[in-house]
Amino acid sequence: MQNYESIITRHLNELCSKIGSRPIGTSNNHKAEVYISRIFEELGLQTERQEYACKGWKCEKIELFCGKERVTAIANTYSNSCNVEAGFTAAGNIFELENGDFRDKIAIIYGELTQTPLAAKNNNVYNPEEHKRIIGLLEAKKPLAIIAVSHRTASTVPILEDWDFEIPSVTISAIDGMRLLKNAGKNLNLNIKSDLEASHAANVVGKYGINGKEKLVLCAHLDTKYGTDGASDNTSGVSALLTVAELLKDLLKNILNNANMPFDIEFVAFNGEEYYALGEILYTEKNLQNFENMIAAINLDGIGHYSSTSNIAFFECSKQFVDTAMRSKKKYSGVIQVDPWPSSDHTFFWMRKVPSIAISSTGTYDLFHTAEDTLDFVSIDKVEEVVRLTMDLVMQIIEFRLENKQI
Repeated sequence: MQNYESIITRHLNELCSKIGSRPIGTSNNHKAEVYISRIFEELGLQTERQEYACKGWKCEKIELFCGKERVTAIANTYSNSCNVEAGFTAAGNIFELENGDFRDKIAIIYGELTQTPLAAKNNNVYNPEEHKRIIGLLEAKKPLAIIAVSHRTASTVPILEDWDFEIPSVTISAIDGMRLLKNAGKNLNLNIKSDLEASHAANVVGKYGINGKEKLVLCAHLDTKYGTDGASDNTSGVSALLTVAELLKDLLKNILNNANMPFDIEFVAFNGEEYYALGEILYTEKNLQNFENMIAAINLDGIGHYSSTSNIAFFECSKQFVDTAMRSKKKYSGVIQVDPWPSSDHTFFWMRKVPSIAISSTGTYDLFHTAEDTLDFVSIDKVEEVVRLTMDLVMQIIEFRLENKQI
């Protein structure tokens, strides 16, 4: 009997405790790629790296002062350096942004302009029209720098994350934003020292089987945002993926001869889900002619936090398969079924009519992408429950395929 806990813990510790934060283009991201590749190779999987160009970024210094009072701020990801002192103009909506005078001033944006992080202007996967309009106006108004006021009072996350956006910028908490807005007429001083350079990142793909055509895909993204270990988003998902890969090696030998497998089983550690989805776009380009031969896809993203509830959602799956899967789910009392949600890596499959399953969590979204997403709050029991559920789903898919039933 395999010791699920020890396998899961080993991967969690390596990826989260030893490596830590893993944004694309960074040395830690490359270490995670190497680790996952090594695990796949040790398991005997056919292993491939799918590399692409990206940017690496680091911020060495950030200081924001209102007069002599220091204000806590975080540099927006990929922000350029600056050292500026100027008065500010504030805008809390599109009308104020359109009509305000921001030239030679620092822009403070808040309210409806900063409800959510703004999509990168060249993001071809997710880029709402209202985000394009805000970014376009900010560039047209040419402020010296931008201060974005988060709606959060603590654990703020960057409002801007775009290496093609050249105006230096930071994000501050809602409370600090209120304090600045009360100081109209005062000069602000913003000093950012950062570095942006050419780099690379890669998906890591491992495959069991010799079918060569049809395949079941299991995936999880390995990258994190800057400033977070990403324990639940998505170290736990990758750890579950690697654990399933290890457990399936022996299970497939015991149940099926690999030569008689009805399809290949492919494991994909996507690299780039948190920024621009460059790894997912590359994988899609490489598989444009293969999506019709994909039996199904299972995505593991954001699982295992102590205060979360594990959930499962089905996309483009037959009623017969969903009913079968939900009967099996009764063994897992900690997992609930939720409505389909259109984000994360499963989107790239179900939009191309591949039956897809997403396993994630309910209740901890505000912790993701923050410094609070640490290994201390990951429940091994919850991750193990997801691993066992995923194993059951894989075996059900194999049985359905052998019986020529629709997934």
